Amino acid sequence: GMKELALLPISRSPAVCRGCTLLCDDVTSAISERGEIHCSEQCCARGIDWFRREAAAERQSVASGIRCGGEPATQGAAIQRAEEMILAARSPLICGLTSASLAEQQALVKLALQTGAVIDLDWHAPQTGNLVALQHTGRITATLGQVSAQADLCLLIEAAPERTHPRMGERFAWQRSSGWRFRTDDLSVESAPGLEAPALTELVCSSADELNDLIWWLRAFVRGIGDPAQQCPPGWKEAFDQFLVAVRTARGGAVGGGAAVAGQPALALQVQQLARELNERCKAWLLLASEDRNAAGAESVLTWSTGFP
Repeated sequence: GMKELALLPISRSPAVCRGCTLLCDDVTSAISERGEIHCSEQCCARGIDWFRREAAAERQSVASGIRCGGEPATQGAAIQRAEEMILAARSPLICGLTSASLAEQQALVKLALQTGAVIDLDWHAPQTGNLVALQHTGRITATLGQVSAQADLCLLIEAAPERTHPRMGERFAWQRSSGWRFRTDDLSVESAPGLEAPALTELVCSSADELNDLIWWLRAFVRGIGDPAQQCPPGWKEAFDQFLVAVRTARGGAVGGGAAVAGQPALALQVQQLARELNERCKAWLLLASEDRNAAGAESVLTWSTGFP
């Protein structure tokens, strides 16, 4: 609940929080006469921070006004100038959508369809691993509803959603006995409601290279070519056997890769390929959780629509 203050709504009730890829749609926010942001109790710390940034950006936008060619301009004049430039362009390019809101991304996609423009995402350094993997394997996407309704098991690879996406366990309704996490020892993890430590069988590796080996072995087991005689570490084999038992009976699986995976091309490619190979056993979705400030999950839709398989 909110304190009884003179509040002016700044978004519909309930709002959609775009602080991360979960897009929680059961929160509300309001702003007091003093300019303070108040969010409902469902909103996590990351979501509250996003609402505050949005309010600050709105105040700054109003204060700075619109500029065209470096000079103050009216909205109409700025739109007219942009229209002239787009119509005069032989091959328009729309890029940098990773910093745009969902509504802005939707509008830009429509603009690209109307003008014949090419959409290109602004892939920055931490995402180069994702781009390399994308070029090799392609990417499709699914709604949160599809994944939460059909994913009976989860596999987290170098990811700590209880820290980066606090409501992920709740939103995906993961059960206490259906999770595995493979990570390096430098990834800090926490306990959180909906994703308690007992819910996850953890294998902790000493380095990214060892984690890469672990994923390679898991892929071998999924494809049915794992050979214990090859000296697969005993702790790994036991977890792999348990994982395969769950895969055989699962309707679907969610493979979650953290932001650290995106910055390591070799590991990102391994994770992408693992998700594809799991589809031979059960329907599997790859969820590359990012640290981006906007709802970066929309990147999957945009990437898929620009020609990748």
